[in-house]
Amino acid sequence: MKGRCRKLILGATAVALLVVLAVAGYSSTRPDLPLEYHSIKRLPKIRPDYSAIVMPPNIAPLNFSVQEPGVAYRVRIHGTGGEDILIASRNPSVIIPPRPWRELLDKNRGGRIGLDIYVKGDDGCWSRFESIENDVAHEKIDSHLVYRLMGPLCNMYRNIGIYQRNLEGYDESPVVTNDSFGGCVNCHSFANNRPNRFALQVRPQAGAKKIQGGMLVVGDRQAVRLKTQSAAAPKQSSCIAWHPSGSVIAFSMSTTRQVFHGAGAEFRDAYDRDSHLAVMNVASGDVYTAPDFADPDKLTNFPSWSADGKVLYYCSAKMMWDQTKPPAIEDLRKMKYDMMSVRCDIEKGTLSRP
Repeated sequence: MKGRCRKLILGATAVALLVVLAVAGYSSTRPDLPLEYHSIKRLPKIRPDYSAIVMPPNIAPLNFSVQEPGVAYRVRIHGTGGEDILIASRNPSVIIPPRPWRELLDKNRGGRIGLDIYVKGDDGCWSRFESIENDVAHEKIDSHLVYRLMGPLCNMYRNIGIYQRNLEGYDESPVVTNDSFGGCVNCHSFANNRPNRFALQVRPQAGAKKIQGGMLVVGDRQAVRLKTQSAAAPKQSSCIAWHPSGSVIAFSMSTTRQVFHGAGAEFRDAYDRDSHLAVMNVASGDVYTAPDFADPDKLTNFPSWSADGKVLYYCSAKMMWDQTKPPAIEDLRKMKYDMMSVRCDIEKGTLSRP
């Protein structure tokens, strides 16, 4: 009985190992590259187009699909250091095994990585395309990317959340979702790209009583709702930009609307029917603005600070319509934004002329 159980355990372990190896892209033997082939004097078409790029040494495997017709594919990924990666596939999807990929990138920091792609045609003959070459940077990138994730519906607050993705792999996890309150979470921003201090906007659904909208600032292991609406800034905040010091936030107050096209791959467009800017001291909650920011004949939005924090950049456009009625399509087509700047003294809470 013990011997039978041992055989069953060993058998189950072997099956599990084979499944793991298959999923990881490994096989017991390395695939052979074709010895005879036709040379194609151009780069292969792949999607995404990972050619002539700079890759961070800690990026996840850049899987791709070969956009060349064929019945079988061979791929060789190589560099001046490390062991080549050889992949065989009967379909155009190329899945790169993570561990050899990480080792190859690490061995080629500051160097180059080549991609050799072979395609077998219906006639049984192989073709080899010119090598795709990409640079590998010395420096690593930040490990995580944060973004808003939502479904294709654009007029309902459903399944909206802020998520984070580990760029060194494919792990994705939620930061905050709207499951509990049904509103919208958007316009998140980190102070100096550090995860321990950030802000995001919450907009409740119409008629919601359980939650109040506004700006949430997270830091020191707690979340604080800031009241951004005041006489200087009468509307809820949207797009935000942290001052490099982390003590001041520039934000826009926008009324965003959508238009829908009758044809085309992208049938939606968004525009600001009304938008103005303001600056807020995070500690005191004081909000101040400038005449150009609050000009009713202008649309101001998309704030961004200079690296030294002395200049605030933003976009400004002339209002092309009467606020008492929706704009015509012709008015939207005439809109042109200028890039503007103002000098800011955050100690005094003053802004210069634009």
